[in-house]
Amino acid sequence: MVLEDFVLNRAITVERDHASSVIIWNPGQQGAGNMADLGAESWNKFLCVEMGNAGSRCIPLASGQSHTLCQKITVGPLE
Repeated sequence: MVLEDFVLNRAITVERDHASSVIIWNPGQQGAGNMADLGAESWNKFLCVEMGNAGSRCIPLASGQSHTLCQKITVGPLE
């Protein structure tokens, strides 16, 4: 997945392994206010991109089982 940032003229590439879903979210002003590392005044400058296996693509795990996801984020010039 590539996010095109026209303001800073950059492309943010997100690669994933063992994850079928891309989850993009923002906590909103109130949620950001509850986050010590973000703050209510920064909510509109924040975007979280996560990988997962959500909804019908979830992977049920029994006790003791595990599933590892990998995510690689790179930033380069917008082309």
